[in-house]
Amino acid sequence: MCPYGKVIHVVGVAGTEGAALLQYLHQKYPKVSLVAHNSGPRQQFIKAFRLTHIALGKANALQAAQDILELENVRYCFGDEYLSDLDEADTIFVPQSWYLYKENAVLEGYREKFRSITRLYFDLFPGKIIGVTGSNGKTTTTNFIAEVMQRFHPQTLFSGNDRRANQVLSQIEESSAEDWLVLEISNRQLMIDLGKSPDIGVITNITPNHLQEYENFAAYARCKASLLQHQTEDQWSVLNWDDPESRKLIEIDGGETFPFSTKEQLSRGVFVHFGKIIVKHADEKQEVMPVADFPLKGEHNLSNALATIAACYLADVPLAEIAQTLRSLEPIPQRMEFVQKVQQVEYYNDTASTVPESTIAAIKALKKEDGKLILIAGGSSKGSEYQQLAETIDEHVATVLFLKSPVAEELSSFVNKAEQFSYELLQEAVQKAQEISTPNDVVLFSPAAEYFVYFKDKMPGYKNFRHMVSNVSEE
Repeated sequence: MCPYGKVIHVVGVAGTEGAALLQYLHQKYPKVSLVAHNSGPRQQFIKAFRLTHIALGKANALQAAQDILELENVRYCFGDEYLSDLDEADTIFVPQSWYLYKENAVLEGYREKFRSITRLYFDLFPGKIIGVTGSNGKTTTTNFIAEVMQRFHPQTLFSGNDRRANQVLSQIEESSAEDWLVLEISNRQLMIDLGKSPDIGVITNITPNHLQEYENFAAYARCKASLLQHQTEDQWSVLNWDDPESRKLIEIDGGETFPFSTKEQLSRGVFVHFGKIIVKHADEKQEVMPVADFPLKGEHNLSNALATIAACYLADVPLAEIAQTLRSLEPIPQRMEFVQKVQQVEYYNDTASTVPESTIAAIKALKKEDGKLILIAGGSSKGSEYQQLAETIDEHVATVLFLKSPVAEELSSFVNKAEQFSYELLQEAVQKAQEISTPNDVVLFSPAAEYFVYFKDKMPGYKNFRHMVSNVSEE
């Protein structure tokens, strides 16, 4: 018997969440009446599906989209039929971004029927869950944790929010009570009650982000903290001692807290002491590895590593295994990712940095004493403050190449010392960077704002930074 009723509607079936939900529910509950919704016309479904399923590759995405369209006993509501007959639904599965689109306004009246793919994972997974959220670093930390866990526990499942991540609903049936699931959980996914807290809940930090979607920062912070709201005494939270908002949660945490810090020696948790990463628990101190052995640049990446160590240690992974994995880590794509060295100039792609705090961290990590730092930035704000980023730019950046946008206008007004230029196209900014750079310089593409959504219909080639850098190398 299906716990979600006899009639289930799935919204956004061209997306990664909606597609996975529809396929899983169709297979798991064959007698349920399924209604699949997608806002565009049927003839555009395959194109929309391919755009959201980058991890599959074009050929596999094409086949997967066709398979979805051919599911038996599913009613499809495309185009003019989109979101029809919601009154008949017992449960409505919505994607995390449902409320960002005007055409979904009608869904507001059906919130009591909402479920999410994240809630489904919590409902159905038979083993233990490591759930990771945070304003910055959650994708990197989730990937780090998944890599460690999968090396030590090969049966570990992992799903993230990056378009390169796969949903793993179809593999849950093969899992047991001894297995682990690692989930990246966004603030939008936390808006729909998960019903449970993860066995190990990780919050990397809570800083201003997505504020245009909330009444104020306090409301956003409460949403992030809700990851722990159902926590029991036998569950753990991994919290950032260096982050003021996260530190507040340590005092009210309902389970056990295992903090981490790059700055202070802790009575319990994971921290740095005399250049070494230390785990302290039950009055026992153990060295994990020297900080110098961790291959990724920046204090923010070190903080992500400490959170990873804490979570995996609590999951009973031996510290030697954790250290071995951390020593071999590579940057997550589009997160301070080294692209290429051209004429002794290093180019970095940090387009996943959509808030000023992330760009500040990248600037501090990549600044050089023997070369200039050139920054490319711009996009639409997520409700962030840009004064601190401007101060960081004035201190460490020689030239900032703005991509014409709301954030470029705001940020440029705060920048006083760094040289500034403004361009309509990313290609123009890359060419200018090539012209003004000299050996030992660094070119950092870090928007400090929502980039892909803002430039999607405004800038040809907005995704092609790597290709543009390759073209520079051939000139």
